Amino acid sequence: MKNYILLIVISGLLLTTGCARTVTTKTTGNQIVFNITFNGSVDATVNRYYIVLATVPTVVPYASAIAKEYFFAPGEIYNQDNFGVNTLEAYYDNYFSHWMDFVTLQNNTFYITNGNFTSFEAHNSYFSKRVFVSSKDSTLSKQLTFTLFFTYLSQTPAKLYFNILSVDSNGYLRDSLDQADSSFSTNTGTVVTVSDPVHPDVVPGLDILNCQIAVQ
Repeated sequence: MKNYILLIVISGLLLTTGCARTVTTKTTGNQIVFNITFNGSVDATVNRYYIVLATVPTVVPYASAIAKEYFFAPGEIYNQDNFGVNTLEAYYDNYFSHWMDFVTLQNNTFYITNGNFTSFEAHNSYFSKRVFVSSKDSTLSKQLTFTLFFTYLSQTPAKLYFNILSVDSNGYLRDSLDQADSSFSTNTGTVVTVSDPVHPDVVPGLDILNCQIAVQ
């Protein structure tokens, strides 16, 4: 009887040891590598390019070749005569209040503006700051490739939503990602690619074809 009880105890110990699970710890990355491909050569000397980051699905103005939408971002100078039926308050209520941070490429220089962008009355208080990123020459290439460190962001949640916007020299939005709920995990090793259809009526250097994001 004693031997039988001892055998049961030993069997239980073996089962407990054999069923031990290995827990894999997911680590937040240090940087995001963006690789955005356009239908033609990027011209960041006259056009503006934005990368919007958010903790909820991004909301951006409607972009099409037929019905262009005047666009500016929090903290930027704007021309109210181009608003159409919109108001500054409407831009914040409908778009900016849903954003966390955004990156701007203008005059071949990268800037970041941190949110939250909750008040249209505080528009002039939102300041962009230059960020030093590792990037390729965007003047003669169809690809816009750069690396952004997480330390530049106002926060690093487990999941980030994103959108890409291109604005022409007259200040009108020409393209954005159709998939408004595009997102990626901030864990190291994440790779996400989102495609966008060709728009024949949009200048090729403003027509987004796809965006790949890799977290390192």
